[in-house]
Amino acid sequence: MPPSMQTNQPLPLILADCYLATTNWPALLATLQQPTWGEMDFLRFLYRARALKERRMDTAAKAEWAKSVKAADGQLDRLAVLQRSAGGWAWLAEQEEVLWLIVNRYPREKWAFQPLAELLHARGNTRSLMVLFARALEMDPRNTSAKNNLAMVALLLNAVEKKPHDLALELYQADRGNPVYASTYSFSLYLQAKSPEAVLVLEGLKPEQLEEPSVAAYYGIALEAAGNKTKAKKFLDLAARARLLPEEKKLVDRAKARL
Repeated sequence: MPPSMQTNQPLPLILADCYLATTNWPALLATLQQPTWGEMDFLRFLYRARALKERRMDTAAKAEWAKSVKAADGQLDRLAVLQRSAGGWAWLAEQEEVLWLIVNRYPREKWAFQPLAELLHARGNTRSLMVLFARALEMDPRNTSAKNNLAMVALLLNAVEKKPHDLALELYQADRGNPVYASTYSFSLYLQAKSPEAVLVLEGLKPEQLEEPSVAAYYGIALEAAGNKTKAKKFLDLAARARLLPEEKKLVDRAKARL
């Protein structure tokens, strides 16, 4: 194309995408020298952040990322692009930043809650999970999943102001056969020094449900506290396959140490 046309969109964006796909960082940076991409400037800053980070210019990359977020702020579709890009590049801190923006400014966009919860869980950020689940429940008081998750993390953090014991009991009474709700209520009883009752709650589940790693963790903890150390070992071993938060891992490790 004639040089005069190469500066007109969408050609600069197409070129940038090609250089990004082929990891040609010098060529990408050269393409991004154009003073402005107009409404697409958030992408120009984003691509500059990627190229600079790949060239280990981290401080400059952070500055370009900040510009990208600022240029995208106020536009949900642009923030969604940043979120997908950061996730695809394994920029976990940046992805979390954008997801929090979406959750806080566009709380009715429920799709953003799940990836943010998964990211926070993977990073072991229990306190931020509690904030997120409280936000989800605030937006939809009928969201039983958010209610259970809030109860569980509040129990783990001893956040009594969230009334986690009441939430756990409410959910269990509404659906006693739900292994997730039963685990939360069992843990609530365990924390109230009612370990035998905690064991009985979980023993109301089917045998195969008890062997689900996340359920097995709480069954093993309750069994050990109730004095059934021989049986507890099997379930505490199964817990090793569960995706546990740091506080949960400590509970399992403590129970194992007492066997």
